[in-house]
Amino acid sequence: MSLVLFAIIPAIFLVSAIQLTKANGPQWLGTNFENSYAYLFNSLLLTQGLTPYHTDHPGTTTQLLGAISLLLSGNGTGDQLVRAVIDNPEAHIKLIQRALLGLAALSLWLFPWFVVRRWGNWVAGLLLQLPFLFFYTVLTSCTWLDSELVLIALSAGALSLCFLLIREKEALSLRAEIALGAICGLGLATKLTFFPFILIGAMSCRGRKGLLLFAGSIFVVTTIALLPIFPEWPRVFKWFTGMATHSGYYGTGKVGFVRLGRYPAEIVRLISGEPMLALIPIITTLTALVVAGYDRLRGTRLPQPATWAVVRVFIAQVLAFLLILKHGNYHYLIPLCLTTGLNLALLHEDFWRRPGMPLPKILGAGALAFLVFSGVSSFRVRIPGAYVWLRDHRIQQLQLYARAKEKTRDSVRVDYYRSDSPEFALYFGNFYARRAFAKVLQEKFPNALFYNIFFGEFETFDRWVKPESVRRQYDRLYFFGNDLTQISSYGPVHSFDPKNLTVIDRAGDYLLQEWVRR
Repeated sequence: MSLVLFAIIPAIFLVSAIQLTKANGPQWLGTNFENSYAYLFNSLLLTQGLTPYHTDHPGTTTQLLGAISLLLSGNGTGDQLVRAVIDNPEAHIKLIQRALLGLAALSLWLFPWFVVRRWGNWVAGLLLQLPFLFFYTVLTSCTWLDSELVLIALSAGALSLCFLLIREKEALSLRAEIALGAICGLGLATKLTFFPFILIGAMSCRGRKGLLLFAGSIFVVTTIALLPIFPEWPRVFKWFTGMATHSGYYGTGKVGFVRLGRYPAEIVRLISGEPMLALIPIITTLTALVVAGYDRLRGTRLPQPATWAVVRVFIAQVLAFLLILKHGNYHYLIPLCLTTGLNLALLHEDFWRRPGMPLPKILGAGALAFLVFSGVSSFRVRIPGAYVWLRDHRIQQLQLYARAKEKTRDSVRVDYYRSDSPEFALYFGNFYARRAFAKVLQEKFPNALFYNIFFGEFETFDRWVKPESVRRQYDRLYFFGNDLTQISSYGPVHSFDPKNLTVIDRAGDYLLQEWVRR
């Protein structure tokens, strides 16, 4: 019966994520391709025995799981698999994404259920699951092939093991620290944003020996998980070092940890977007402190240490949040958001075992009921809203692509970042896979032309083309990309006078421009 009970929330999570994915549309759309196609092509590199080139996250765990999915797709190996993926990339992205979604749902189902079998408090187990539905960012990030899906699966395991270590410091063997370290090692190899669980895990370990086992397990598993990108380790290390030692985004800007003046605005922006991230830790911690003060005044001594565990978790969450603010994007908050399951479960533990109905038990139950109601209300309002927004945005982008394709049928269309076209998605994925599949792509799309806004030059799938060569060759060109690019740090389209670029169609941030030689 308990196994069926614990399948309810994972089922809601899975159905919601699949419906949002359908509303989101093809992965080649401008809002979708950046991670999906990069992970697809780097997973494909692994199936060919080649080193992945896209290592910014570093994302190796995701690429390994993607490679396994491709090899099990039934499309053969080697060149046969490469051609099958390039002929139908959307089907293979869907295959990997659904496999990772299934893994996340399975992890969300079985790990909290294991907690219940071990600890006996089925309400606490369900509370560990609930935050996977409370956060808009968590569910909408499931609509792409991305490392966030792997982080969600690993978070369910880390969350459950952290809870057990906090609650059973004397009962659990050292294998718990090793298992938690292994999950954190996989998380670290997936994305650095998994570190909130590393902080909480270190806090949960029993003594120096447990902490050493935990740290050693992280080191060993991370090293093994990163072996497929061994030749890229120097580049990865340089990138991580740059992020840690410079105050700007992704290793840019002046030397320094962070620009402190950005903190207030970033805090307001992130908390406004995900209010439950602040609401759950703050209310649970305040409630736990009030209960502790009440017990102290009455001279009551209770055996469970849940009150102070809530405080320690809160301190770790605040520290993690301040570190994430340096690169304050919502999807970087996902592991931190999911740690709130610990706040809820530990708050329940704090009043669950109290006899009768004393004031602390009533206060704890009231706070918990308020937080659960707020989270469920957020899910009921924001997720249907996300579905409508994704659906409408998908329709706009598809309609714009259809119009652009029709208008440029007898002309040359130049796709640039973030073009709403299948060709640009393939170009982008291949570019971040060291152009390993350029020959096959060039054969399939011999007339495709792209503009690289980062380097100011044109490209085909397999070579660079100088702007002056393009200007000499064509009297008219159509540029298809993202309006945000025109006002970003990259500036206007290089080598072409902006006065000669005329917007002839647009949908939201996406536009089609015409250039005529004058």
